[in-house]
Amino acid sequence: MPGGTAAPARAAMRASAFRALLQEGVRIAQRMTAADETSELGADIEALGAIVDRLAPYARARGGGVLELDIEAYQGEGGGGLPAFLRDQAMALLNVATVLQRAREAYWALDEEADDGAEEAAADDRAGGADDAGPGGARRRSRPDLRFARAARTAYTADEVRKLQRLFRFLHSRRAYAKLKQGGIYRRALAEGRIWGERESIVGLSRANLGHLRRTLLRLSDAERDLHARLHALPFRLKHATSAQARAAIANSGMLWSLDSLLDWYVPGASGFSTRADIREKMDVDFVFFRLEVGEAPMATRYGEVQFVFTLEQVIEDGWASLHDMLAPIASDTLRALRCRDDDTLVRRSRYLDGDDGAWWKTRWQHEVCDPAGRGGALRTVHILDEVFYGPAILEGLVLAILRDLRELPTLQREAVRHMDDPAYLAWLVGALYRVEAKCPSAFRFDAETLVREHHRPAIDPRALKAAT
Repeated sequence: MPGGTAAPARAAMRASAFRALLQEGVRIAQRMTAADETSELGADIEALGAIVDRLAPYARARGGGVLELDIEAYQGEGGGGLPAFLRDQAMALLNVATVLQRAREAYWALDEEADDGAEEAAADDRAGGADDAGPGGARRRSRPDLRFARAARTAYTADEVRKLQRLFRFLHSRRAYAKLKQGGIYRRALAEGRIWGERESIVGLSRANLGHLRRTLLRLSDAERDLHARLHALPFRLKHATSAQARAAIANSGMLWSLDSLLDWYVPGASGFSTRADIREKMDVDFVFFRLEVGEAPMATRYGEVQFVFTLEQVIEDGWASLHDMLAPIASDTLRALRCRDDDTLVRRSRYLDGDDGAWWKTRWQHEVCDPAGRGGALRTVHILDEVFYGPAILEGLVLAILRDLRELPTLQREAVRHMDDPAYLAWLVGALYRVEAKCPSAFRFDAETLVREHHRPAIDPRALKAAT
């Protein structure tokens, strides 16, 4: 540009140096999120920020940096070159950048008292208070750029570290929950007088749904109380399927990311099943999805050849679940026609309501009792939002919903009572009644304790699966 100064050219960086620097960032990020007695958080933020600043020109689109490929594994025919190298580093980059962002927000939030003190000092300064006099009576002038200066503080107690970790989770989840209200389900829920979208609304909806189940059941019989205890004791697990190509990046970073979090860093999602129509309808693309099932066996799914099985803790802390798939709740033959396991007796039929038959999404359906020992022809209408439960209420909501269904179906209830000491039967019962979809906001961190199993098996053809998974 005439009269201007040309921007200096970016220095080249070797791919091996890029990878080594990124690995150092990963180590710092892991240290920052570990539950130690104290955390040198301020120093770690500074160090990690410097690393991200150095890597950004080479990692982001139009960043201006030039990478020299000096790693033999990516060279030559079939090596994939720089695109393959950067794709393999993308998950670790996303991990490091996200931890840095959350840590900065949490660090300043911890220092709110310092903010208040600085504001008071600034107010005194504006009021010309006696304390404003400097040496020789000269009045100190306010420095707007320093008004919120904070003392360098890097050592934290165990309580403060736990507060930081809670804040990390909150900041991760806030964006994800806020997006839900942009979806078609939210707009129709408003028209129907239902609450939906954002974390507070989901917590309220969960509380209302749980309260309705408790009022419906009111007093449990001795057999129902025994079933309640045994269902709660089952080994519930989270299961996530992905492509074989994404397996190494996920395992190396120890993170699963939502589709929106991946797109923040130009990383394509591993699944090709999230259509634009799905996204517009649900707007839950900033959540990591899981199937909630009993046991560690692989699930039947179309979403990929690799399946990870996790414990429940993170979803119980700040996730939510719907007891059926949000778009196609009763798509499978099993869910449409419920039969006893022992003698194949048909006890319930389910169908979508006429008003939903012409739509690709389904939110309402009807159960019809055909149990020979039940109230033949009795109907119960279900809305997908009747089955939403948040965090600690997820398992209790699922167990109470099962007890409610069994009370409506005496033949199946008697069979369940006979087999209540058989975990395999109870696992079958949960799967026959519900296909639970659990979601964790933004990102899901795992380690050797929370990852309990990994499966490798071919994905199922969607046409053969006949169910939304």
